[in-house]
Amino acid sequence: MTVIDTSDKQQVTLQATQLWQRIALAMILLLAAFMNLFRLEQNGYGNTYYAAAIKSMLLNWHNFFFVSFDPSGFVSVDKPPLGFWIQTGSAALFGFHGWSLLLPQALAGIGSVAVLYILVRRAFGPVAGLLAALALALMPISIVANRNNTIDSLLVLTLLLATWTISLATETGRLRWLLLSALLIGLGFNIKMLEAYVVIPAFVLMYLLGAPLNWRTRLLHLVLAGVVLLVVSFSWVVAVDLTPASQRPYVGSSQSNSELELALGYNGLGRITGPILGGGTGTTRTGARTTQTGLNLNTLTLLLGINETGLPGPFRLVNPQLGGQIGWLVLFAGLSLIAVIRWKRPSLTHNRRGQGLVLWGTWFVTLFVFFSVALIAHAYYLVTFAPAVCALVGIGAVVMYRDYCAHSGWRSWLLPVPLVGTALVQAHILSTFPDWSRWLTPLIVGLCLLVATLLVGMRLVKLPMTWAPLGPIATVGMLSLLIAPTIWAAIPVWNGSDPAHLVAGPAHTNGTFAVLTSSFIAEEPHAQPQLVHYLLINQGRARFLAVTLNALAAAPLIIDTGKPVMAIGGFIGTDQILTVEQFTTLIRNGDVRFFFVPTLTKAQINHLPPQFLKNFGKVVGSGGGSLFQGNVLQWVFRHCTEVPRNLVEPGTAGENTLVDLGAGGTLPQVMFDCAQYH
Repeated sequence: MTVIDTSDKQQVTLQATQLWQRIALAMILLLAAFMNLFRLEQNGYGNTYYAAAIKSMLLNWHNFFFVSFDPSGFVSVDKPPLGFWIQTGSAALFGFHGWSLLLPQALAGIGSVAVLYILVRRAFGPVAGLLAALALALMPISIVANRNNTIDSLLVLTLLLATWTISLATETGRLRWLLLSALLIGLGFNIKMLEAYVVIPAFVLMYLLGAPLNWRTRLLHLVLAGVVLLVVSFSWVVAVDLTPASQRPYVGSSQSNSELELALGYNGLGRITGPILGGGTGTTRTGARTTQTGLNLNTLTLLLGINETGLPGPFRLVNPQLGGQIGWLVLFAGLSLIAVIRWKRPSLTHNRRGQGLVLWGTWFVTLFVFFSVALIAHAYYLVTFAPAVCALVGIGAVVMYRDYCAHSGWRSWLLPVPLVGTALVQAHILSTFPDWSRWLTPLIVGLCLLVATLLVGMRLVKLPMTWAPLGPIATVGMLSLLIAPTIWAAIPVWNGSDPAHLVAGPAHTNGTFAVLTSSFIAEEPHAQPQLVHYLLINQGRARFLAVTLNALAAAPLIIDTGKPVMAIGGFIGTDQILTVEQFTTLIRNGDVRFFFVPTLTKAQINHLPPQFLKNFGKVVGSGGGSLFQGNVLQWVFRHCTEVPRNLVEPGTAGENTLVDLGAGGTLPQVMFDCAQYH
């Protein structure tokens, strides 16, 4: 008779389990790599505003340090430098093309999946880690952001690395890990400013409750970490603001030519509180004050943001604009948080699960509240919310399944609830996409109802929880909730995405937003060759190849030529950088000759929202507004010569191109030559 050593059998079983877990993780990482890298080149340069900045930053260290949008260092981009320094490094290594600009974000997306797996596995086991990683690998908004040159994906990876170090700090009480976490958040600030601080409530609460130190030591450590955080965060901001304005670019999208004001205002609290409608004042790069009439930058951003993300409120994350981006799993994550709380005060010291629950729960609640109240937010900001959602999905699924198998009182009945509830939420999201809802809704709801029915039935008939099909049945229920997110994420992978409207999934009709973005934020990667040729052969000794209203019109010219192009109004034309007198001085000195005004048709004007139309006459007709640099435009209209349209745009005649907009004034669609004013 052969005797089998029980310990050997257990060892073999453990090794087999570890093997399939490694295989599963490898498959998830391969899936993430596919979703982030497949056909990446079809997205071109992504956001041309940022791409033009990288072209300029490659030219010299001055542009590199100050994140200059244009080769001449006239105006900077409206974000801090670290993410663009990484992109510039990639472009220097692989050459300037779209793929090299998008690669850092794609790799950051893959890295985020791996780090999230490690973080969740450490506290809640490999199955929870795998589910969390899989959810993040298929999160639609994460995929579409990872495949673009917006820098939020780099921020997410940085924050997840900071999460790793704060977890080690909380477990060990060692100050060096806490300071490293503060340093990483500070680096995150230098990627996306105050957006990096969204994790601070979770980090502080976890360390305060869980570090194995007395209260006084914990508070002292947090104070020291705060000092490190502020020093690292604001070092570049202070360096820029201490540099004389004449020796650096104007701080794009700021009201007072200050990085500090940009960080705390437009890129900070302004995202929550919104702007004061109807104008304000601005400061030119030389310190002159200008009066704004009509819509300022924040006001236009508010109009764009509300149309992109919907009105603030607790159900915003499942509305037609955002539901398809992350709303698929938000309810499951929220119910998971409720289900895993044991409703007793836990001892968090050396308790990874309790610490992890505080971390991900606070992260989830903080971001849920932010997106419920923020007036100005873009859909891709949700990438910072995705790790908490996905972590709670993995944690909740495992905990509720274990409670189900353990017959642990009322908790053993919880598992079917988030399955059915989340399926119904997904049906609601799909209802605004009838062609997809027709077959996806019955599939998802049907599978979840079937799984929930089987789970309830097994509890009622008291089948043994070791019954072999139980695990596969629960797995089918979880995977069914990933069907719609997977499809939404796959669409931009296959078809590409619109950098002006960075969302995943099928196209959703949103007339006002579409008109606004096509009018002011349309991003064509290349300028008309005929226009580029005309400018190059006629530039002469002018310092600037051309002047245009905003950076989005200037970007294709910079990408195609590498020449200085002045975006006189910054990002979308609202920055008050130069007065009319300063502009005319540039013309007299021969620095500027051509003024190019991008197209805006009467049909587009007719579809703009009332808040915009009521100010349109002030903006252009009276020359007193800021949105189109009205004062400068009126001067150009009076003193410069309109270049015949057929010389700069193929297939057109040489007729006058000013569009008559009636009471709203006239808006040019062509280029003006100011050479005669030299």
